[in-house]
Amino acid sequence: MFLWRALRGGLPTRMRLQDRGVPCTDSCPFCETNYENDWHVFIGYEEAKNVWRTAGMWELIQNVAAVADSFADCIFSLLCRLSIHQCNDMAMMLWCLWQRRNDKVWGGELKPIHIAVQLAKEFLNQWQVF
Repeated sequence: MFLWRALRGGLPTRMRLQDRGVPCTDSCPFCETNYENDWHVFIGYEEAKNVWRTAGMWELIQNVAAVADSFADCIFSLLCRLSIHQCNDMAMMLWCLWQRRNDKVWGGELKPIHIAVQLAKEFLNQWQVF
């Protein structure tokens, strides 16, 4: 459900909330210098890149991201190129990034990247067992 919402433009990023008339800032809660849209949350800012690096996936993503027209285009391209295992890992890292964003926005807390990535991997393993 999360991945479907992300790829259909259904996640409440600050830019999307403003587009829908919600009075809020449009800046990223992490860097506070860029607009918070899907691309920025998941790929564009340095903290996101560090999550991908920690997960060992940035090398798989950066070349596709460099030529993608949009966030959805980037993810769909990756889904077509990666193995099923890599697709599962990518989906879980996207969720990890969104969870970290929400923890920052709603709780004012931020887990270290290595902890967030480890939790995402553990959730994926638990999900695969069921």
